[in-house]
Amino acid sequence: MNYIKTAEQQLNNFKETVNCLEILPQILSKNKIEVYTIQKVLGAMESEDKEIIQRICIDGEKPKDLTKLFGVTVKTIYKRKNKALKSFAERLYGTSILENK
Repeated sequence: MNYIKTAEQQLNNFKETVNCLEILPQILSKNKIEVYTIQKVLGAMESEDKEIIQRICIDGEKPKDLTKLFGVTVKTIYKRKNKALKSFAERLYGTSILENK
């Protein structure tokens, strides 16, 4: 009996995998559009804003790591990051989702 239950579980797992594979092209297509949109928005931003977002939000650098590169204080890096993220959100969504923050 345990063999039958194990076989049934494996069959159910296989069916779930097949279902996931069937919707995978839709998911990938949606993600491709989202990535393209983000790249387009970043491409339209000022180079300094784009670099700050890239380095902090994507590459994981700390604001203190950018002080020498930009020749400003950590406080100024935070201000520029917040300004850049607000601009990014406005371009991406048509309005800033950060307005209340």
